[in-house]
Amino acid sequence: MSTLLPLVDMILSVTRPTLQVVLFPPSDLPFLYYRSRTKGALKYSFPSHFTRDMDSVSASGRKVVFGSSVSLDKADLVRHPKYRYATPTRVLLEPGDVLYLPAFWHHEVGWKGVDMAKITA
Repeated sequence: MSTLLPLVDMILSVTRPTLQVVLFPPSDLPFLYYRSRTKGALKYSFPSHFTRDMDSVSASGRKVVFGSSVSLDKADLVRHPKYRYATPTRVLLEPGDVLYLPAFWHHEVGWKGVDMAKITA
């Protein structure tokens, strides 16, 4: 899993199913162990499995994306000791709900009852 860092304000609108959202305020950045990785295309398998197309990574050149190296499902506090100071807020969004995500609020989104999946706007 990777926590995402939007550089612009976003609105998350839910049509189906119920979504789990984990939010971190900008002040938590030092505790989330962000790292860069080469950007490449994602392959999607239903219902919620994303894998990186490694052939597309080399084709993308120097383009990079940033994400947390902490697994929110099972944080390794030996590897990421500062994560214990993070202040996540967890919310469930039902169909019809809308959530405003201010710029620089780190987030991870997944479907309730399904393995968490990375989603970006």
